[in-house]
Amino acid sequence: MNMWKFPTSYKATFMEPTGDNINNISIGDSVKISNGSELFWVYVKEIEDDIVAGIIDNKLKIKQNYNHGDMIFLKKNHIHDILTCQKKNSLRSKYNNIP
Repeated sequence: MNMWKFPTSYKATFMEPTGDNINNISIGDSVKISNGSELFWVYVKEIEDDIVAGIIDNKLKIKQNYNHGDMIFLKKNHIHDILTCQKKNSLRSKYNNIP
């Protein structure tokens, strides 16, 4: 994978996806990516070959030219973690306060 390198302590916050998992990303899933300064979630809107288009799904702490709600494009090899639609629905049913 061609991802940003983070200190070992960051690895405890996510599981690096396998190639199979990345190839099975679907519209509606969320993917965790990095801009080199922080990790953040992107809601997947479209997938074409190796490119994912999505909406930034959380506010960034470090000021960038983009933020929550902006559309961005990324390559699949920049994905650090995947939250599938099924997992999101499972969490929503378990915890009432998740939008």
